[in-house]
Amino acid sequence: MRDPRLVKAVAKAEKINLYKIASVSVFIAIVVALVILSVIRSDNTKIVFKSVIDKSQEIKAAVINPILHGTDNKNQQYSIMAKKATEVSHDNVVLEDLNAELFANNGKWFSALAPVGEMDTNDSTLILKGIVQIFTGSSEELKTEKLSLNLKRGTIVSNSPVTLISNKANLTAKKMEVTSAGKKVTFDGKVRMKIYQ
Repeated sequence: MRDPRLVKAVAKAEKINLYKIASVSVFIAIVVALVILSVIRSDNTKIVFKSVIDKSQEIKAAVINPILHGTDNKNQQYSIMAKKATEVSHDNVVLEDLNAELFANNGKWFSALAPVGEMDTNDSTLILKGIVQIFTGSSEELKTEKLSLNLKRGTIVSNSPVTLISNKANLTAKKMEVTSAGKKVTFDGKVRMKIYQ
């Protein structure tokens, strides 16, 4: 003799399978009917199936308090910390309230702070926007509104006005470029310097 609970479970499973088959059959019948109607109609009416996915509502990956560690082409360590990182595309990430730090092999370091940063993960370029500040271990501070850091090559470029403040002088310029991992710094465009005695 079979267990009555088992008999009920089997009957219920068979009923669910019938509903599934019936649902699929009804769906296929509706699609076939729509296709036949579109073929036999004389006014060339077409049936178009549209996606119901709203592209503006796509889910983007976000990470809270991310920390990225890496090394540049001279094996100098860098890190990037942020309050939030949001993936914009496969190669681009937007960082909020970030701090990027580079520790040189000679013991020097610099830290860059910005409210917004865009990281291109293909070439390790970080574009900082807003009130951008860079601090160095030798008590120098650089301020600008936008700059591009390439962490692998050790370059910094700003085509926005920059102000450099140190213990010995203040300098302003329309743009700036740092190359050779910080060994060469070029200021351009109405460069003004005030030296302290």
